[in-house]
Amino acid sequence: MIDIVFSRATEQNRNDIFWVRGTQHNPSSVTPQALPSPINTDGQEDNPHLERLDVNTLVLLFDNHGGEDSKTTIKYSISVDDGVTWTQPEVLGQNINAGPHDMHGHLYFDGTDWWLYFASTRDGKLSIYRSRHRDSQRIQTAFDDWEQPELVIGPGVVTDNSGRMEGVGEPTLTADGDISFSVVYSARGDFPYDRVDSDPWYLARKR
Repeated sequence: MIDIVFSRATEQNRNDIFWVRGTQHNPSSVTPQALPSPINTDGQEDNPHLERLDVNTLVLLFDNHGGEDSKTTIKYSISVDDGVTWTQPEVLGQNINAGPHDMHGHLYFDGTDWWLYFASTRDGKLSIYRSRHRDSQRIQTAFDDWEQPELVIGPGVVTDNSGRMEGVGEPTLTADGDISFSVVYSARGDFPYDRVDSDPWYLARKR
């Protein structure tokens, strides 16, 4: 059994976060439940990632952005009662949200350390970075304590010069550390449609 967490539009140009608890893959008939206050607001909550730290403790990461926001930031909220109640969402600290846009947060535990993978435009184009938690033994009590991020994957070049890579993002890691992500391309020249394409990529962890 799994939990499914996702965002969907509920108002004009707004998203809220929903989940389906204790279901099977590809459920045929379920009723998603909106996460309770203070997670969903009149603003836009998007790109959620839910991580279980122990039997009762959950961490939710999500993007905070909308029409009135000048930048996108990663927020987090913690539940210590298996999702019944949540702390007031907070923006991750300065090492993570360096801007102008930071998004797509994903937690990964390698057996020793906790890592935060995320996408950022801090160096110009959207790229994937990672940061190690300073003390994984204290992640529940001092969650927002991350080292200076390092670049993991950045945009390359289109070798036939037919277009350019606009950015990479949406990192997701498997339990083995393999990473999937999205690559956005744009064609050179003037096209009335199909000018931009986004493709899923997969990179296996070096073993």
